[in-house]
Amino acid sequence: MIVAATCFRAQDKAEKALELFSEKYPQEKVHLVFNKNSFIAGENLWFKSFVFDGYDISGISTSLFVELYDSNKVQIGKKIVPLINGQGSGNFTLPESLKEGIYYVRAYTTWMTNFNEDFQAIKPVVIYNPSSPQKLVLNTDSKWTAAAFPESGTFIDGINTKFAVRLQSKGITPSDWSGYVVDAEKPDVKITSFKGFDQNVGAFSITPQTGKKYQLIVTDSKGNKQTIDLPPVADSGIHLKVTSGNDAIKFSLASKNIAPGTLYKVIAMINNQLVFKVNSEKILEKTYSIPTSQLINGILQLTVFDAKENVVAQRLCFVQPDQLKIKKPALESLSLNESARASNSFTIAQNPDQEGYALLVLDGNSESPEDENSMLSTLWLTGDIPSKIYSPAQYFAPNHNSEALDALLITEKWKRFDWTTIMAGTYPIISYQPQPYISYKGKVTIQGKPAPDTDMNLL
Repeated sequence: MIVAATCFRAQDKAEKALELFSEKYPQEKVHLVFNKNSFIAGENLWFKSFVFDGYDISGISTSLFVELYDSNKVQIGKKIVPLINGQGSGNFTLPESLKEGIYYVRAYTTWMTNFNEDFQAIKPVVIYNPSSPQKLVLNTDSKWTAAAFPESGTFIDGINTKFAVRLQSKGITPSDWSGYVVDAEKPDVKITSFKGFDQNVGAFSITPQTGKKYQLIVTDSKGNKQTIDLPPVADSGIHLKVTSGNDAIKFSLASKNIAPGTLYKVIAMINNQLVFKVNSEKILEKTYSIPTSQLINGILQLTVFDAKENVVAQRLCFVQPDQLKIKKPALESLSLNESARASNSFTIAQNPDQEGYALLVLDGNSESPEDENSMLSTLWLTGDIPSKIYSPAQYFAPNHNSEALDALLITEKWKRFDWTTIMAGTYPIISYQPQPYISYKGKVTIQGKPAPDTDMNLL
């Protein structure tokens, strides 16, 4: 639903570009579920695939390409999986000769190859081989880097600004880390300090002053340290502040040295769909509220444009992170017997609104392959945010940290499209159309003669 407060001088180039992009360039994403977390050479790697169009099961593609690669990007196997209602399944038989190591499964549809390949699904797979001279060694000493991101991308004199701090590493980022901010001219005086939320992100707030140079010092529990310069403090500009609550997404624009009556426009979108717009000369004077009852769970992108429709600030946030609308089947008559070869059973209560279910059966002592990146985290996060995120499933688990998710999204930008590019009329080049189901043609003969109306078995 669109909520709008418009001005007669409003431009709508951004809205028209967004509408065209959403209509002609739908975006698919893939989630893969494996039958377990790690494998031994010679075993079968079974997988179930789900293809989404935005936040819904996709009806665009009918075939999925699934490929297996080694760490040198050499392809080991490839499957073409038929998709029925956006779902498909298959397996790779892992050769017994595979060296122990990290392998990768890549999945994509023909339609997805028209867009940035960063959005294709790539899932690492650990494969062990007792006879392999090459052995996996967990790298816990890999160097990490930190980067600081001001909310909405602006850091303006006198405006209290929330920063998110993001850790990245080729190995494993530290779980115990912290940081503090100093004036570069007074490095011994801590202005503010914080502790990391998790292995991805932390946050702090600061009110800057023009002419001062601020630095962030980040340390982990092993004593590793990194110093980062915060962005220069601007003496004028617009700063977008956002709060995501259960009832509403609230936002306001703080300004410095901006002429009164300057026209600004704010657009909010979910899944490339416009859900809110305000265009006013008095936009700097109030706080706006987008009722969450009119929205769905997902990433909300807020963009601030000036009178010439230049982007001046952007922010991603998540809608109702503490009220996730998840359809779960009700299990009845659950019987659990852990004896060898015992029979276990349960009944799923009938629900006319749910067409089917996928069942994952695991060894009771093994970790679920969904613990690291779940269907929910693919649907709501990693399917649209291609950067490396440690254990993204944690943000939608029962004990999730909503503040950490919000900080994570401050560090990200929406990369499904670029405003400047689509407003200039430049859109993706469509070289590949969705393919219909794989089909075969042939003639049935018996001893070289046509055999009409003959019963057949096709294997």
